[in-house]
Amino acid sequence: MKAFRLSIHILMLLVVFAGAPTLIVSTAMMRSEQDRAQVRYQRTVRDYHAASQRYDLMEGKLRSLTRNVGAVEEEVREQLRMVLPDESLVVIRHEGVRDTPPDIVPPHQKPVKVKKRH
Repeated sequence: MKAFRLSIHILMLLVVFAGAPTLIVSTAMMRSEQDRAQVRYQRTVRDYHAASQRYDLMEGKLRSLTRNVGAVEEEVREQLRMVLPDESLVVIRHEGVRDTPPDIVPPHQKPVKVKKRH
């Protein structure tokens, strides 16, 4: 009877010790998955705040454009780089900044390019 009990205890110890590495590995895997989830969550929160700020800026600009004719004129003048007769336009170019003016001449008013044949 004692031998049977001893063998049961030894068998139980073997089962516990055999399962311990599996338990340790699964715990480590769960912890690393939680860390990755936390990083994804923080990135999502940061992206949400950035999008929310862009939305607020766009909403404010839209509100000013719908309520203020002067804002519409200012926006058009800025985008098309137009100046009034008594104004001067100063363009400052900076290395690394790509800021090409839009083509403001309508296609039907552009001069036709003629190829010369000899």
